[in-house]
Amino acid sequence: RGFIWIGTESGLYRFDGTNVDLLQHETDRPRSLPHNTISTITEDKQGFIWAGTMQGVVRVDARTLACVVFSKLRHNLDLDFDSKVLVGHDGRIWVGSSEGLSVLEAGGFKAVWKGDPPARTEDHFIHSMGEWKNDTLVLGTFDGAALYDTRSGKFRWLRPAQRQVTITRIGVDGRGRLWLGTWEQG
Repeated sequence: RGFIWIGTESGLYRFDGTNVDLLQHETDRPRSLPHNTISTITEDKQGFIWAGTMQGVVRVDARTLACVVFSKLRHNLDLDFDSKVLVGHDGRIWVGSSEGLSVLEAGGFKAVWKGDPPARTEDHFIHSMGEWKNDTLVLGTFDGAALYDTRSGKFRWLRPAQRQVTITRIGVDGRGRLWLGTWEQG
């Protein structure tokens, strides 16, 4: 559509080549952003913009800027602190947060993972998300990468044996190789 979307700590901006529109959290408007700090922006197959914030996610109509909010306060997203949004190749909407992983189902998001027992903060705080081989979500955490099989619902870990590694970026190249960026680990 020619829009450029910019996520900041002050809200979500839409630039159309001439004008700039700003969406922000407004306490008295329940259909505004759930929080001003934007952590991720993505577009789904229907053309809606999804933004992860520090207190939930929002689905934005790209033309009208109408918002649908998903958060604990709205009772349609249990895991909503520091949310990241990913649209899978199959169109499913996934949210990773400081508390785990959720998937959008009818009426709201359903938690599918809240860390390994015993749950440690570093196990389930999702910093980054990516999709690999069309059936595996890669979740970057404080303690390595969790691989989530979207068909079976099972997890496995990529963790170095000797030290804790924080995964901050996830990428897949044209040959299907998985690339992980770390925080101060190379």
